[in-house]
Amino acid sequence: QVRCKSHCGPGFWSEWSTLYNLNVGAEVLYFPTKILTSVGSNVSFHCIYKNKTQSVASKKIVWWLNLAEEIPESQYTLVNDRVSKVTLFNLKATKPRGSFFYNALYCCHQNRECHHRYAELYVVDVNINIKCETDGYLTKMTCRWSANPNALLLGSSLQLKYHMSKIYCSNFPSTPPESEVKECHFQRNHSYECTFQPVFLLSGYTMWIELKHSLGTLESSPTCVVPADVVKPLPPSNIKAEITRNDGLLNVSWTNPVFTNDDLKFQIRYAVNREELTWELYEVLSVPTRSAVIEVQLCVEYIVQIRCRALDGLGYWSNWSRSAYAAVKDIQAP
Repeated sequence: QVRCKSHCGPGFWSEWSTLYNLNVGAEVLYFPTKILTSVGSNVSFHCIYKNKTQSVASKKIVWWLNLAEEIPESQYTLVNDRVSKVTLFNLKATKPRGSFFYNALYCCHQNRECHHRYAELYVVDVNINIKCETDGYLTKMTCRWSANPNALLLGSSLQLKYHMSKIYCSNFPSTPPESEVKECHFQRNHSYECTFQPVFLLSGYTMWIELKHSLGTLESSPTCVVPADVVKPLPPSNIKAEITRNDGLLNVSWTNPVFTNDDLKFQIRYAVNREELTWELYEVLSVPTRSAVIEVQLCVEYIVQIRCRALDGLGYWSNWSRSAYAAVKDIQAP
């Protein structure tokens, strides 16, 4: 018989379940009959095998996976004279076989006599990567993640859960006992997008994906994000480009984007202005003059764009700026 009680908070034990007599009924009994777990985990199944009315000694029981692979004896445990236990380690995701989304685990007699009953093992990959980006105006943080629908069980639901700490992140993020659900919107390519607005720039947002199914609940590994560390700045503005008459030097100047400090690095891409652009790249570290000089060809019109990111490498590159054109000016012959 079995009874239950709430794991958290006050409450009482339920009544005992209906009596189940192990001496009658099925020839093979599995405990549990189904397990839902995640990639990389270890799980155990128990079984009692009966030959007609007599229980088979646990030392005479062997285990098979999908009736194709015998599980090594080193993974067996003799719980008692009648109960055998098998443990499976470092599990890989279950590969769908037709309409079956589980691996079948068989408890058999050592003479290779197996009953048609089996236990079901569902292994799902919940290693879901969450990437976040704070906008250049520092007003919102957008987080994106994706899940392969072919790797999910029918009837599964996914949601992003998070907890915001007052400041920064711990070195080893863990799933906190208190959390909130963040509404996410389904995008193309089986991806989801969630927006935190307003956002607290120096707070630590611990987040993870929760998979719910009738067989149980799984969670991805938590990740912690500080919005100030994932900023995608606005692109530089007021781009100006000109070529010196005699030296063939491309002079480029710009204005730093708002809501950034001066600790920025820049990439300038430039190309001869023609139908098919072949870009060349020039990188500039933080410069107080907000300008750069690049050696180019004489008498050629160039198109120039600039982008920037934090000098320490945190966050993302901005989008490329609007194009500026360094036009060739006519020079009158002497």
